[in-house]
Parts: sequence; structure tokens; C-alpha cells
Amino acid sequence: MPALFFERVLVVAPSFIEGELSRSAINADTTLYVIMNKSAMKNPLRLNVGCGNDYREGFINIDGRVDLPRVDRVINLSKESLLKYFKEGTVDFILANDFIEHHFHWEGVRIMKDFYALLKPGGALEMRLPDFECICSSSELSMA
Repeated sequence: MPALFFERVLVVAPSFIEGELSRSAINADTTLYVIMNKSAMKNPLRLNVGCGNDYREGFINIDGRVDLPRVDRVINLSKESLLKYFKEGTVDFILANDFIEHHFHWEGVRIMKDFYALLKPGGALEMRLPDFECICSSSELSMA
């Protein structure tokens, strides 16, 4: 993706804690930090995209499955755009854990473009996804 793509987007792996230092060990070698400006987050619009059973208070929890016990919006992002439901440049924070890898490449590219369009300047995106290289090189995980 072009460098411009990340102009408004902060990609981080730790859990979002409003206004405080957040720390999360990704693996033995990696710890990432993010500091959010609490004063800029009054009444934030936060999306939890592909929430599954990870319902979070203070977020709009979105998933494509209708059979989940708690979802705020059922949206099939393989077929629909988040831009149909939210205005460009209005979202403060997007959480998308263990989500993007469940989509075809072209869907993932479109979804990432939607994330970019939705975020306010200074907005943040947190994504967690499998480390394919780590999985393939692991002696503990069998590929058979």
C-alpha cells in the first residue's frame, strides 16, 4: 500500500485503553505501545469490527453472523461496505481482531480502504491477525 495510506491511520496491536499507556506482548520479541490523547476522545465513535463473541462496552459491535448473542449491527462485510452505515471521517477508533484473514484478498483491500475513509484525522486502527511466518516455522505447530 502507498505510504499515504498510513497518513491518518495508526496501526497497533495492543488493546486500546483510552488516555493511558497500553502494553501487550505480541510474542517473546515484540511489545508494542500506543498512547491516545484522552482530551481528543470525548464521546468517541469506536467500532469493534468482526466482534464475534468479543462484545465490548462503549463500542459499536459489528459482525456478519446473525446467531451471535450480542451484536449491535449485523453487517456482512464480504458483500457490504461500512461506508453504507457510517460517514467518512467520523470514526475515532476501529478494532478488528482476528477478522481480516477470513476474507478474500480483494475484500480485505476494500475493507482496509473503508477503514481509512472512516477514520478521523488522528484516528486509530487496531488489528490482530495470525503471523503466518511464525505458524509455518513453529516446531510446536504441525502443518500436517
